[in-house]
Amino acid sequence: MLYLTDAEVAAVLTPAMAADAIEDAFRSLAGGSAAVQERVRTITPAGKLSMVGGVMMDEDRAGAKVYPTTKDGRFGFVVLLFQLSTGEPLAIMKGSALTEIRTAATSVVVARYLAPPDSKVLLLFGSGRQASSHAVAFARQFELAEIRLINRRPADEFANKVEQATGVPTVQVSGQRAALENVDLIVTATRSTEALFDGAQLPQRCHISAVGATTPESRELDSETIARAETIVVESIKQARIEAGDLLLADEGQVWEKVRELSALVSSPAIVRPEGVSVYKSLGIGLEDVAVADAVYREAVVRSVGRILED
Repeated sequence: MLYLTDAEVAAVLTPAMAADAIEDAFRSLAGGSAAVQERVRTITPAGKLSMVGGVMMDEDRAGAKVYPTTKDGRFGFVVLLFQLSTGEPLAIMKGSALTEIRTAATSVVVARYLAPPDSKVLLLFGSGRQASSHAVAFARQFELAEIRLINRRPADEFANKVEQATGVPTVQVSGQRAALENVDLIVTATRSTEALFDGAQLPQRCHISAVGATTPESRELDSETIARAETIVVESIKQARIEAGDLLLADEGQVWEKVRELSALVSSPAIVRPEGVSVYKSLGIGLEDVAVADAVYREAVVRSVGRILED
């Protein structure tokens, strides 16, 4: 069995590799050759333990990601990968870098279908690892001319980091109206429990990736944003109905009639790109982790990265 550290995962995994693996996995899910294990949580006063998983029949793979959440909101991820036909464990890898890259990669997959193809301006809410990984992934997918940052506190170091990582001019903006003016892509990657901006100030056409809020009582998008959205995409409607506070807290009565699953989006023979606002509500499912872990494993074997654990 191969063991990979976070650094080794990051060394072999690119945003493009992750996005392609995820798109293929959701297409397999639509075709019935992949399956998802829903999130299972064990909650205690001291913290909680969660697990997600997936099966990819065509690739002869099964796997799971297991992670505790501490009382102060920290995570520790481990991903397990198996050969489905034999039950043989193939790899165990630390999952922080994988989770960071695959989350942004999934956002990019959705944006390939829904975002304005000539998107030039990206607005980031947040200054953490997910915000920076999304900046890198979107800069590689679109020919960005500007990245805007809006945060409660100045983040000069983060702005410099994003500009160096993407090669795109990055500016901090104060005030929602200025930040949202003529924006094409918006990423919300915060720990906020309340809406970050007024949906009435959105431009006529833009695409939003909402990745921060993952509990039923938290949200980053207000009801006006959800009401204006022509299309809303989630990985799993079943999971979204349990966890997606951005949708569950919305006043929009017809919200679920606008929601599509990502598997349907990537398998549709004819994609109609929205002319208005579109939203991707990210929660994360185990199929993404397994698909990306498989891509990492195959590349690591070719490049002799990692350490073999003896029986």
